[in-house]
Amino acid sequence: MPAENETNGNESRQAITAFEQILEVMPNDLFALEALHDAYLENGETEAAFKHLKHIAELVKNERDIEILTRISDKMLFLGSEFPAANELASDLQNRARELGGQIETETDVAQAEPEEFAPGINAEIALAWKLFESEQISKEDYTNITNDLTEMSSKDIDVPISVIHVLYDRGLNNTEKIISYISQKGHAPMISLNNFEIQMPAVQTLPLKFITKLGALPFDFIGDDLMVAVLNPFDKDLQKKVCERSRRDCHFYLVSAPEYDNALAAIRNAAKAEESEP
Repeated sequence: MPAENETNGNESRQAITAFEQILEVMPNDLFALEALHDAYLENGETEAAFKHLKHIAELVKNERDIEILTRISDKMLFLGSEFPAANELASDLQNRARELGGQIETETDVAQAEPEEFAPGINAEIALAWKLFESEQISKEDYTNITNDLTEMSSKDIDVPISVIHVLYDRGLNNTEKIISYISQKGHAPMISLNNFEIQMPAVQTLPLKFITKLGALPFDFIGDDLMVAVLNPFDKDLQKKVCERSRRDCHFYLVSAPEYDNALAAIRNAAKAEESEP
């Protein structure tokens, strides 16, 4: 357990370093500021988390975006017991949202809308980008672009996982295949082609579709009673643990390309729709 905690702490620290670097270039970038707040909070550094949240509150207080006003006020309230000033700032943001005609969501509403189990996070992806930069697989410019793209993706409701590998393919880096090979080797996850497998729906159904869509882990077949799972980030051991716990099976993890993951996900959705339409 201590080793696992140390790994998670290292990933949080790497994410913090990455976002701090983004803010050196773009000090008022809301995506990076909010992600940095989340990373500090996850790392137990509440004072630093509150500092960046105050910065966000200052930037958004006159915004007409009800959703962000509500979200930041909720985060302020979470820190209110430790930092009383957070409650006053939360109240200001809530009043602004009400002026715009918004309804303040309760914590229950938020939980029902997006279970924490399925909420995508990007700390593990930021940590992977940092690992690629440190090992000279990508340049500093590539690293900055990738972290910016990840942060922007995390602010949107997209129907594919948020991953470094998706960004690599979207940006069309010349050495993408070499980078993928490095991730496979260092992440101890054999590279496979899902096109060579007939996706087994009983395997897929060991995880909720939303889990597969949001978190980047796709069960596709069995080896005996064990589960074969395609992933986009083999360094994310926390995700692997979730997959094993949720599926209640021993799992074998394999790295796949972003296009093949997306194609398999689309086929699974189509199969699910066809099954629902059957009388």
